[in-house]
Amino acid sequence: MPRSLLSQYNWYSAPHKYLRHALFEYLDGLGRANFSDLESVNEIKQDFVNIKTLLLGHGSHEEAVYHPLLKDEAPALYGEAEHECLDAQLRQIEALLSGLVLPKAAGPSICERVAEGRLIYLEFSSFYARYMQHLIQEERVLMPAMRQIHGVDKLREVTFTTYRHMTPQQMVDMLGHLYPCLNIQEKAVFLLDIGDSDAFYQEKDADYGAKFPFVWQQVQEQNLLSQSEISLLGDVILEFQKI
Repeated sequence: MPRSLLSQYNWYSAPHKYLRHALFEYLDGLGRANFSDLESVNEIKQDFVNIKTLLLGHGSHEEAVYHPLLKDEAPALYGEAEHECLDAQLRQIEALLSGLVLPKAAGPSICERVAEGRLIYLEFSSFYARYMQHLIQEERVLMPAMRQIHGVDKLREVTFTTYRHMTPQQMVDMLGHLYPCLNIQEKAVFLLDIGDSDAFYQEKDADYGAKFPFVWQQVQEQNLLSQSEISLLGDVILEFQKI
């Protein structure tokens, strides 16, 4: 698996694939939901809270880690305002859902709940369409701008900072979520990043404990990669088994 992949890699693409998958699954479930049943509505509401938490966490990470790289050099591209608009739309949908989970005596009738369910489906569809365009904008415009301004090495150092504050188990959990949505090249880049992050910090601190060996062991034990993928990633693995 060639290291030249790193010069082409878009650090937005992997988490965005996961977000697309999660949002589509929720939208699909919302379209088939039985809004006449209060228990089902409560499940829809809880699933929405999970989606909201995921999106807010992702947006906060981007604003803390990547978007500051554009704030001074390319302020017209800085994405904080767009995140704020998307967050506001999420809150509007959450308010609609909250009105549906009231006790039957105080809440809407079955017919009202079904009608409101159609509206919520359309509102979330609108949000979904806007969020997909937001992700495309980040991948097509923001990340290329960051690479042009700062270079790949600087972006990798930013990623290494994130890994430095993660435990090996958190890294494994991250891969467990992301890997089912990724292609083999993207999976390889994650392993390259984790291994290179170890080397980067060990060079600065002899006492820094390598995280890659634990991550790689868990990737195998949890079958996060197929045997054919492991074979394709052989060069990557051999490089970091020495760490």
